[in-house]
Amino acid sequence: MRPRFPLSAKILLWFFANLLLIGVAAYAFIEFEFHLGPESLLGGRAGRRVDALADLVGGDLNAEPPSQWTNVLARAGNLYGLHLLLTTPEGRRLAGEEISPLPGEVLARLYRPRPPASRSRAAASSAAARG
Repeated sequence: MRPRFPLSAKILLWFFANLLLIGVAAYAFIEFEFHLGPESLLGGRAGRRVDALADLVGGDLNAEPPSQWTNVLARAGNLYGLHLLLTTPEGRRLAGEEISPLPGEVLARLYRPRPPASRSRAAASSAAARG
């Protein structure tokens, strides 16, 4: 004989199944429509801290010759408990700690080419330069 579920259990099961379906649909919509990823979490307080670190390190790097950049990154990294590395978009190390080659996923995010300017915008800027 098959066990029978009470009506309240069936209602709760369908409720949570629908809730899960709505959650998956909302996540898929947000992911595909807005292309949000883990880096989008840096919009709030954490993003302000990252911007502050970038301003601090950027100012120090501008004030020092390239031969001292590794020391600048080490000092800033010690303040925040981080290991900082400065690379080219291709992944070649400019300053910072020696690490193993960067993973391909990181390299892909280092350099994202900008979309080409539209022809109307380029034509307007060249006309403004001539005029």
